[in-house]
Amino acid sequence: MTHADTCRSHCSHCKRESRFRRQKDHLLGRTLWLCDRCRGLGMTCRSPGCTAMARVERAPEGAGRMRRLRGTVHHEFCSAHRGEIPSWEALELRLDHLGEWKRVLEVNRKWNLGKGGKVAAGVLVASGAGAAFVATGGMSAVAGVAAAKAGSAGLLGSAASGTAIASLKGAALTSASLAKVGTVVGATAGSKVLVGTVVLGSGIAVGAGGVLLLDFRELLRDVRKFDIHTVRQGHGHRHPETLLLNGLLSEETDNADDWIRGGATRSGGDVRLLQWDANSLFGADSGILRSPWKLMPHNAWVHGWKGAFNRTQKVAFMLADLIARTPGDRRFVLNGHSLGGRIALLTMAELGRRGERRIAGAHLLGAATAADDRETWTLASRSLARSGRIVNAWSEQDAVLGRLFRTAEVGTRACGRFPVETPPAGVVNVNCSDLVTGHTKWKDHAGEIIRRGRR
Repeated sequence: MTHADTCRSHCSHCKRESRFRRQKDHLLGRTLWLCDRCRGLGMTCRSPGCTAMARVERAPEGAGRMRRLRGTVHHEFCSAHRGEIPSWEALELRLDHLGEWKRVLEVNRKWNLGKGGKVAAGVLVASGAGAAFVATGGMSAVAGVAAAKAGSAGLLGSAASGTAIASLKGAALTSASLAKVGTVVGATAGSKVLVGTVVLGSGIAVGAGGVLLLDFRELLRDVRKFDIHTVRQGHGHRHPETLLLNGLLSEETDNADDWIRGGATRSGGDVRLLQWDANSLFGADSGILRSPWKLMPHNAWVHGWKGAFNRTQKVAFMLADLIARTPGDRRFVLNGHSLGGRIALLTMAELGRRGERRIAGAHLLGAATAADDRETWTLASRSLARSGRIVNAWSEQDAVLGRLFRTAEVGTRACGRFPVETPPAGVVNVNCSDLVTGHTKWKDHAGEIIRRGRR
């Protein structure tokens, strides 16, 4: 760092590279700086060789005498060296196309040098440096428990904020509730100061202002399987890139032959296939492969479904993050079947929450997601580029969605069997009951469904 009045560095408040202005020199030699982007205070990280800014909080009302005299509460290390983000390089990494996604795994992770606050799964732990809550494993359930503990400790401010966090589940994690979580991060409550990052699940955190922070290496430990295969090279980036997302009954497919036969890949851009892990539905741990269909206990299907259903949220976060790393003029078409349709919708909702209008079109075939979740559908519509649209193809003959989904999701109606209720602008319902006679028949008619969606 230089001793000039301004400098450029990474901010641990807004998690961006920004210009900083000198505020005052500290007695111990660490200059106090102000971020031009978020107006957050910072001091140079104490990790040798690191020039990023550690977070400095203004002393809250009701703080102890020493804190009030000092005026600020500062951290010794930046967000990367506190373990809040994998590294600054990971945040800034840009991709030319989705086929390069593995580059995010090559970025080195920084050592976690900040030992001020210790956390345990689902348990709120406070220290002199602040407080945080963590939910690992079952994200929605544990996040609710953590929110309740945080609320009872008075760390979340208003009851509305605590309610928003406690009610997070499934698609709600990409809704305005996620942004509301971010607004309380870094705020003060009595004599407590939040450390600046709320961890919603293993590898997923929300920074100040609702910024979503992902650790791909950590996420892959839970998702276990995530890969993007190139099916066909296109004719340049002037054409949208098509991404195919498989779902129920086709998770282990490593090729796009069924999509190709159905006519879903007739665009001029690159075509890629997303592989993700839904083994909890048909894997050895579910018991389904060990028993015939009619002899399979009902609760095993429900348990297997829920495992795969919940995993779609993390996959969607990862996919949205990768799309946002590509150049801003790139456009994408998402074609999703069953749980792949749910991934497509949640991906668009997260892009919409970020203000990324990158989706040229989306076709959800028998999608296993709620038809009445207007908030998620509205957020998804905000990801649409000019003249883009989301086609919800539904069929009343899809018995799997009519029985399994409705049972596992306690009466919720799937948009693959019913039209979206009061669809927002850009979302259209296409009745395919005359074409599709079962849940495994959707991709056979993908080309015709896409044509109907253009009318």
